[in-house]
Amino acid sequence: MLERYVFHLSHCNAIGDVLAEARGKKEDREIKESFRKFYYEGTKYLDKNRIPKILTTKDIKIKKSSDNISGLQLADNIAHPAKTMYLFEKGLIPRPPGEFGCKLVRLIEDKFYRDFTTDKIEGYGKKLV
Repeated sequence: MLERYVFHLSHCNAIGDVLAEARGKKEDREIKESFRKFYYEGTKYLDKNRIPKILTTKDIKIKKSSDNISGLQLADNIAHPAKTMYLFEKGLIPRPPGEFGCKLVRLIEDKFYRDFTTDKIEGYGKKLV
C-alpha cells in the first residue's frame, strides 16, 4: 500500500506523510520495522532514493483508535470493504462485504491506482503480495 501511495503522490507531484492506527505493542513494533525497511530499502518496483523525496518523514506515526482521528476512521471504513471485495473476487474468502460495503467499493473503484497507459488496475491499484 505504501508503494502505491508513493507512486500516487509522485504522479501528482505531491508529498505526504504516513499515519497508522495502533494495534498493540508487538504489532506496532512490526509496523515500525516494516516501514523502516520500506523507507530505507525500497521495493522491487520503487527505488529507495525516491521515497525520501515523497514522504515527509522517515518514521511512521502511530495513533490509538481512541484518539478518534477522522482520517484513520475514514481509511478503516473504506479499506476494509475494498480488501474484502478483492479477496472475494480472487476466491480467497467465501463472501463479499455486506451491502453497504459493496456500494462503497463501487463508489471508489474509479479512484484505484492504475497503469496510466493501459488503464489496468490489477497489479497497480489491486495487488496481492
